[in-house]
Amino acid sequence: MIIFSDVSKSFGDQETAIKHFSLEIKDGDFLVITGPSGTGKTTLMKLLIKEYEPTSGEIEVDGEKYSQLKKSRIPELRRKIGVVFQDYKLIKEMNVWENIALPIYIQGKKDREVEERVTDLLNLVNLADKALFFPRQLSGGEAQRVSIARALACGPKIIFADEPTGNLDTQATLAITRLLKKINELGTTVLFATHDELVLKELAKEKIVKLEKKTAQPEETNEEEAEQVKEIAHFEIADIKDEEESEQDKEENKEKEESKEKKKKDIKIRKSKKDKK
Repeated sequence: MIIFSDVSKSFGDQETAIKHFSLEIKDGDFLVITGPSGTGKTTLMKLLIKEYEPTSGEIEVDGEKYSQLKKSRIPELRRKIGVVFQDYKLIKEMNVWENIALPIYIQGKKDREVEERVTDLLNLVNLADKALFFPRQLSGGEAQRVSIARALACGPKIIFADEPTGNLDTQATLAITRLLKKINELGTTVLFATHDELVLKELAKEKIVKLEKKTAQPEETNEEEAEQVKEIAHFEIADIKDEEESEQDKEENKEKEESKEKKKKDIKIRKSKKDKK
């Protein structure tokens, strides 16, 4: 189980990324975390893998409180949590097989175990025929499937997918979403962070947590800026009005002058006719 208890995370005097966040996630859950950019979805992921420390509150995984976790045990914690990134983060110099195998080798597993695990994962993500391809030779959807396979390499209990469909087209987005759902059905807890409307529609029946943008304190300059904008708008409207009135005055004066000239001409014509008589 994952427990966030009244967790907040701020960065100096910047906006508070997470504020008083509390949530319990049971083993085997599929949880959708949504909200606009800047609401703290990535911050939640970094708090979960202990890349960030919360400013306040407590995080707990499998009964172990993060505040009491020794630094020497952080690598063990991170092996429980696989992360899928929006930009894949594949190693360009390694082929698909090597990218997936790397974390297993780091664990010190034997070649036979690595071979079996990588083969199983390639079959799971339907990329057995691309094992020797390099990242530059893959489509976005294929690269993300490699990223998912690598996240699963060490058999984590939890997968945190951070905007995994952000760079993908419609077809690839649906394929990745359904692959993560399949992984969940095989027993892995999945946290899927997204604001993709297509994904939200596809996962409408799943548990959804919506994050909202919050700040530590409202910015005092906002009202002043709004007033300045209002004043500028007011003056611009006034200037336009003055210009319109000025144009109207010019037209009226022009008409008056033309009327005067016409009257003068009429008087001259009448006077000329009288003189002739």
